[in-house]
Amino acid sequence: MNTSYLNTLAGMHAFQHKMDVISHNVANLNTDGYKRREATFSALFTRELQNQSDANREEGRVTPFGIRAGSGARLGMTRLDLTPGVVRDTGISTHLLLEGPVFFMTRHNLSDDPANREYEFRLTRNGAFKLDAYGYLVDDQGDYVLDAQQDPVQVPAGYELHVMNRGDGQAYIQFVNPKDPLDVIDPNVQLGIYYVQNPQILKSVGNHQFTLPDEFLDEAGQVDPAGNEYIDILTGGNAVVAVEGVEWGIHQGKLEGSNVDLTKEMTDLLETQRTFQMSSRALYITDQMIGIANNLRG
Repeated sequence: MNTSYLNTLAGMHAFQHKMDVISHNVANLNTDGYKRREATFSALFTRELQNQSDANREEGRVTPFGIRAGSGARLGMTRLDLTPGVVRDTGISTHLLLEGPVFFMTRHNLSDDPANREYEFRLTRNGAFKLDAYGYLVDDQGDYVLDAQQDPVQVPAGYELHVMNRGDGQAYIQFVNPKDPLDVIDPNVQLGIYYVQNPQILKSVGNHQFTLPDEFLDEAGQVDPAGNEYIDILTGGNAVVAVEGVEWGIHQGKLEGSNVDLTKEMTDLLETQRTFQMSSRALYITDQMIGIANNLRG
């Protein structure tokens, strides 16, 4: 009976987490650049394989040697779905849309103390940028959008931002005078676009921004203005690299919408609710059976 309790409660806990994930997806249906997450499950039984290799301590067991009784299922991971969202034309020069498995990089201020500035580099797909009072390109949280040298992009007064591809697979920044198209400032600087070989390692920090977990960094979490990097250019299966050899594209005056499919999310939600209800019914029946057994014992 205890095993029945454990299995049922573990399943209900896992399905509750899945409903939370689905609810979060639905809540961001109209959020620019949002990438849905999908809950996946793993059987706790498989985690119990060969957990006792000492045969002398296995006397009296009723399950096969090396295998203990499982305890239901758990939420294995919430997989990030990078399929493209719906394209929306805005005509605003600071709005940028990315194609392919790449990200913008922004710099988030961790401290308001001028004497102790600490920053964190973040990745995002939301290209709904704007200019602040000083001409810096920022996101809707006020975080600076960075170029390939991880410096903030600043548009000179009286000029507009233009992003162009010169055929080498990079996005170059130019500043054009809207009153005189021949008046162009060309700093020969690339916009900071990064490719994550394993996007499932990304840690969501809210506002549709991501960082790398501390175990993938040389320094834990932060940088100072002197240039101690937060996101290292890593190698191996979890590499974060400037785009090279990856098919991608960038469009100006457009935004990428959410990739949430409301029909699919609602279908998944109904299935999850029904399974949760079935598990709660099983828990109720188990409780009744235990009650009957206690009454028979008198």
